[in-house]
Amino acid sequence: MKLHLDEKKDAVKGKFPWRTVPARMLHMLSGMYLICMLGIFPLYYHNKYYDMGPAKFSFFWTATLLFVAVSLIVLIFFILTRENTPDLKAAARKVSLLDLFVLAYMVSLLISFAFSDYKAAGIKGSGGWYMGLYPQLFFIAVYFLLSRFLKFRKVYLWALGVSSFLVFLLGVLNRFNVDPLGFYSGLAERYKVLFLSTLGQATWYSSFLCTVLPIAMFFYWYGRRSWKTPIFAVYLMVGFASLGTQNSDSAFIGMGLAFFVYFWFSFRSNERFLRFLELVLLCLGSMRVVGILQMLFPKQTVPLEPLSLFLSQNLFLWAVFAAVLLLYLALYLQNRRGRMRITEAKRVRNVCMGLLIAAIPLVLLLICLRTTGHLPAGLRFLDSIGYLNFDDQWGNGRGFTWKYAASMYGEYSLKNKLFGCGPDCFSAYSYEFHAELLKSKWGNSTLTNAHNEWLNCLLNLGIFGFIAYMGTFVTAAATFFSKCRKRPFLIALGACTLAYMGHNLFCYQQVICTATIFILFGIGRNLIAGDAV
Repeated sequence: MKLHLDEKKDAVKGKFPWRTVPARMLHMLSGMYLICMLGIFPLYYHNKYYDMGPAKFSFFWTATLLFVAVSLIVLIFFILTRENTPDLKAAARKVSLLDLFVLAYMVSLLISFAFSDYKAAGIKGSGGWYMGLYPQLFFIAVYFLLSRFLKFRKVYLWALGVSSFLVFLLGVLNRFNVDPLGFYSGLAERYKVLFLSTLGQATWYSSFLCTVLPIAMFFYWYGRRSWKTPIFAVYLMVGFASLGTQNSDSAFIGMGLAFFVYFWFSFRSNERFLRFLELVLLCLGSMRVVGILQMLFPKQTVPLEPLSLFLSQNLFLWAVFAAVLLLYLALYLQNRRGRMRITEAKRVRNVCMGLLIAAIPLVLLLICLRTTGHLPAGLRFLDSIGYLNFDDQWGNGRGFTWKYAASMYGEYSLKNKLFGCGPDCFSAYSYEFHAELLKSKWGNSTLTNAHNEWLNCLLNLGIFGFIAYMGTFVTAAATFFSKCRKRPFLIALGACTLAYMGHNLFCYQQVICTATIFILFGIGRNLIAGDAV
């Protein structure tokens, strides 16, 4: 924090610079909030899995309300006690494109709520999820406070590292029916696969994994070899083992995007590319160990989805592991002899990017052909791949939900198309007009959202809210990647952003991970600005 000239004079005279007290308090409050949300929040629970959603929300609500309220009081005092009039033009120049999208998101929330016919439901949101107006405004307030007043310290990331390591370790143990906290006591056997660790639902868990695991990947990939390297390696092995056992297919899409980010930036130096291959080996090796344990202790293993079992037990992955290991050893020897020039192989990277982009419409085309029964004779072998058949059961019922959500938007009035039905008011609207249809499909369970965060945003906040919210994420990722030469850690935050976005094509906002990603946005903006008060 820079001192003004008169404050420097006070310091020389031995006087305490009282005018810096509010700023120091804001730094301290920001740090305390990060310790709570990154270090304690992931581990907090109450009444096991029976009260996980309300318990997590209660923690978030209390911690964030205190942080925002006290920070605003201090900030008002700070503004009122300033001797110099704020330079509004200079302040406006410091507003970034990311700031503008977050502000647009805030405006869209307020407009959507104002026009909503379900204001009572939209204040806090649906029970268990609580993604209504107030919680989302808190995400925005946290972003702006952290981006302006945080004094970033690595201790905050260490707090996240310790808590998330314990979360992942417990998640792996749970998948082998090891339950040190007694969470499964009294829980029916068929429900065990749906819950794990201290986060509750498997989809909440997988979203958290995608949101934070790329940070540890960065420190292993970018950091110098030291006593910390084995610590990061152990953390990653547990995290990757949990990736293979968490039983949510969407996590593989999210983490696949994170891996591609590090692949892309690894072409900047030989060392980075070798470290990337080490990350791949750690991931594949961890899943091989999981597969061996699953075969050694089949009665202890919680039944998983086919994709998870394929990644842990299929013999083909042993061949892939061996191939990557041989490539690593060959490149390592070439690098030792001074013959490796990875910066000259960027065409390989560009080709991979092209293939990734081309694969998206190709997969969509195959899904259309398979679903409508028009696959060419030469591609009939694809009939056995269930992912290509988009019916009501696709994606654990997401096929039905997405088709219903699309029809819901289609029947909207112009007002709702523009501004949505209200923050987290998906179920309030749905059960007013389509209760019989949804009960015939889901019974007594309530369909709370579209199970696709971006589609759900379109329905709740309308096209304006969708543009603002999607723009926030796209701008965050683009900004972090464009500024990463001066602040390499921004690569990690960009990877977290893309992993979250990819995962939540099949998931939804919830208080654990959406709060975390906005915290990471605030940290990233703070690092870019480098001008905390």
